[in-house]
Amino acid sequence: GVGVGFGLVIAPLYLSEVVPPEKRGFLVCLFDVILNVGILEGYIVGYAVQVSINGAGTRWRLMIAIAILPPLMIIAGLFSLAESPRWLMQVGRESEALVVMSKMIPDPDAVQKLQREIKDVIAAETSNSYSDVLCPDTRALKAALHISLGLAIAQQITGSEAVIYYTPEIMKSAGISNQSEQMLWALPVGCAKLAGELVSVPLLDTQGRRPMLLIGGVN
Repeated sequence: GVGVGFGLVIAPLYLSEVVPPEKRGFLVCLFDVILNVGILEGYIVGYAVQVSINGAGTRWRLMIAIAILPPLMIIAGLFSLAESPRWLMQVGRESEALVVMSKMIPDPDAVQKLQREIKDVIAAETSNSYSDVLCPDTRALKAALHISLGLAIAQQITGSEAVIYYTPEIMKSAGISNQSEQMLWALPVGCAKLAGELVSVPLLDTQGRRPMLLIGGVN
């Protein structure tokens, strides 16, 4: 749980700091799509183990063993990742940041522009405190803060995460006693989440964020 929490916060932040600005939104959205691909894959693996392996003790041990593999692959891949240029500049390693940005953006003028923007952002952040962020002065910033917090909280209290985690138990309560069928009914949940992502992400730039958010809330 702690690892997942760290990953969900750090991965989009890292992506936003190491990719060119014109590709930033797409890749951050792609992170969420891949997340739902992983959820669906987990359902598929769980169902495959359930129907192909005999013995409850062997099944749950095998599921845990399989679940260990993706984190190990991520850890191995981390050694080839570059540091965030924004973080490098924040800690005074500007020459290393320029090397990373040069790999990100081939245009030297664009690199210099991005460097100035990062400096301005860091300067603005160091001149503000947490109280300035949590208790902004302007009405517009207060509204943005309340909406952001409200959306984050509402997405959790709707119970969508509970449905993902406990779909087999929900199916059991609905009268499906066979464990294989309980696992099988988890697949449509994963497919529906992934389908929603695949439909909504391409429409974000053409239809706007707010309409897509309203449609998702109604559904």
